[in-house]
Amino acid sequence: MSCRLNPGVPGRLPRVVPAGGATFNGLYLPPGAVVSMSAWDMHNNTRVFPSPQAFDPWRWIASDSGSKGSTVDQVRERERHLVAFSKGSRGCVGQNLAMCELYCTIAAIFRRFGDMSLRVAPDFRPEDMAMTELVLGYHPRKRRFRIYRAKDVEGVEQL
Repeated sequence: MSCRLNPGVPGRLPRVVPAGGATFNGLYLPPGAVVSMSAWDMHNNTRVFPSPQAFDPWRWIASDSGSKGSTVDQVRERERHLVAFSKGSRGCVGQNLAMCELYCTIAAIFRRFGDMSLRVAPDFRPEDMAMTELVLGYHPRKRRFRIYRAKDVEGVEQL
């Protein structure tokens, strides 16, 4: 699961321009104007996250050698752009609890079903994972993954 690819906030994050207005990228915004941004747009910014849909844990690991990983400045910029739980004074007060629940749930699944294996349909293609927006998040259009639990050497029990 990735909070970057599937943020908890499905919609836009509206804010009101404070008294006195503000200038953003050379555009004056009058006081009281409502502006918003999308976490999904931030998380798929190719300048900050090259190949944003690719699974690349090295993008978060700072390396001085430059052979593998990212520079410290690149990791810092990515952390600034990671807004799955919003940021600053309006950030989610339940973020730490939510992350704890995710870690505990994933650990419990692997502890209980240590003999799991992931299988995909033989005709599975990358475009089958194209995302469709639902009210509360993005999900693959075709649900072709199957999780199996090894029953014995000869048979496999589908969960």
